[in-house]
Amino acid sequence: ALPILGLDVTTHFNANLTENDIEALKNSNNKEAKFLLQAIRFVNERGFGAYCAVIDCMAVAYAIDPSIVETFMGRVGIETKGELTLGNTVLDLRHHHVWENLPLVEIAKSADHERFLKLLMELVLA
Repeated sequence: ALPILGLDVTTHFNANLTENDIEALKNSNNKEAKFLLQAIRFVNERGFGAYCAVIDCMAVAYAIDPSIVETFMGRVGIETKGELTLGNTVLDLRHHHVWENLPLVEIAKSADHERFLKLLMELVLA
């Protein structure tokens, strides 16, 4: 099973494409490159960096090479009643009084964004 890949890992600004990456996408005739470029333009027009266009790509990268993502085990739940936390994923990091009723799942802690971008560009430009 894939670990939980949170936005703290998948939308990290270190996963931003460079000007050279964008130029390579523009110069490619691949439909995948054109699609990625269109997605980047979409997020750029809304004030976000290119890294916001490749969120789901991290899951694919993990499926190809799990060593790209560092993980840990933790107990998590989804908040369904909180006024400020409604819909948030809650991670119990305590060592005592742990919520044993929450499932123990694998969670992404960090990613090698440089390797991720290299793999992404190789696949899109291939």
